[in-house]
Amino acid sequence: MVKRSLTTLVAMAVVCSLFPTTTSAQVVYGKPASIGTRFVYNQWDIGDGDGVSTIKQSVAPLTAFLPIRDNLEALLYVAGSSNDFSRGSSKNSLSGSSDVRFQINQSLLGDHLVISGGLNLPVGKRRLNYEVDTTIINLLSENYVSLPMRRFGQGFGVSATVGAATMLGSYKAGIGVSYEFTGSYEPYAEKGDYNPGNMATVTAGIDRSTRQTAFVADVVVTLYTVDYFKDLKAFKQSPQVAVRVGAVRRTGQFRVDWNVRYLLRGRNTEYEANQTISRQLQLYGDEFVAGGSVRWYFNPGWYVSPSAGVKYIGGNEEGLGSSRVLNFGGTLGHSFGRGVSVSVGAKYFVGEADGVSINVEGVQLSAGLTTTF
Repeated sequence: MVKRSLTTLVAMAVVCSLFPTTTSAQVVYGKPASIGTRFVYNQWDIGDGDGVSTIKQSVAPLTAFLPIRDNLEALLYVAGSSNDFSRGSSKNSLSGSSDVRFQINQSLLGDHLVISGGLNLPVGKRRLNYEVDTTIINLLSENYVSLPMRRFGQGFGVSATVGAATMLGSYKAGIGVSYEFTGSYEPYAEKGDYNPGNMATVTAGIDRSTRQTAFVADVVVTLYTVDYFKDLKAFKQSPQVAVRVGAVRRTGQFRVDWNVRYLLRGRNTEYEANQTISRQLQLYGDEFVAGGSVRWYFNPGWYVSPSAGVKYIGGNEEGLGSSRVLNFGGTLGHSFGRGVSVSVGAKYFVGEADGVSINVEGVQLSAGLTTTF
């Protein structure tokens, strides 16, 4: 029981590490205040030799952006989700909200320096039912399954970011350093407190823009401190290095976007109850993601945007084989007068996991509404 409890808590820690919790610390000049939501429905069928598992998730996030004054802005994010799992006659459900994320960004020295501070307010769902909810939590931690909400509540958190930028010829170069502290919380009722490790991130990037084209490239290095369970060392997430390149090309009524990202993961560390290292292994393989879209503005205020992408994840050191998932979809949007815009979208996923032993198929339907004022 203790070993299984630790394994599930580790899965929750990995889910948290897969979702960036600090938004961009870049001040957006001239952007009006806005509030938006986007309802997203996902269904994934995961088939193996013993049957098919189905996970359904409905998510409704709320985002808000407020320019306080020149060079100063605030952002807020919260989401709620409903999750349903079925496999044969077995059925489980889990619903709840995320924590509230708040961030404020300040630009200084003529846009050469940006500082940012953030708070994670612990209002999300915690103290889950261990005997009932672990199946859904473990599915949310599978990173070959693309779900928009993969965690609920954590402890109180504080983050800080400092970034600097300068011109190098026709390129803008920047570097940023951030640190995020997350306090302890009780993920499962009566199982004890879990204290996730803190996270430090260093980002370096360049971008170049012309009248029709924008190009960006960056490298992000993320380091984690040790997670504690009942005040004892339990798990340490490996360092990660992400490399990304992308571009946007605008010409006439069309806009073409593409991006490629490669994520390198190291070995995670698990600890025994006596605080010695139990094992070190790569729980998740390296990850390659590529995607692109074409947006066509075919009428005043209207656009349609087909898209396609691929995600490849290498095998891990626990015996799980590689995965390959393709996606195809599109979005239809319209901007009305008075700062109101709406969009609807659909996406289809298909692929394999654990080599070829698991078949993966998914669908995503979305509808969004944003109001600026």
